[in-house]
Amino acid sequence: MAGAKVKVAVRVRPFNARETRQRAKCVIRMSGNTTCITNPKVPEDATKHFTFDHSYWSHTSEEDPQFTSQCRVYQDVGRQLLGLGSRFGVLVWGPRGV
Repeated sequence: MAGAKVKVAVRVRPFNARETRQRAKCVIRMSGNTTCITNPKVPEDATKHFTFDHSYWSHTSEEDPQFTSQCRVYQDVGRQLLGLGSRFGVLVWGPRGV
């Protein structure tokens, strides 16, 4: 398909109640469009860095200057998709209900 383009956006969500009770540790960091993942079980492993079209930090509260709101995600990604009519697809993966 001529002019086809793939864009990838990732977003880290807040911990759910179970994760909070278990005192889970966030192993994700984001800076610009780069997402960094550290394996806490193997600290000697280097942090892995991945670059996407968009990396959205929503793990904390809106008071955090790095926090990305749903409105911002829509402005960056959703609005463009709606302008394409029915010529796009969206794949969403991960836990829901947070």
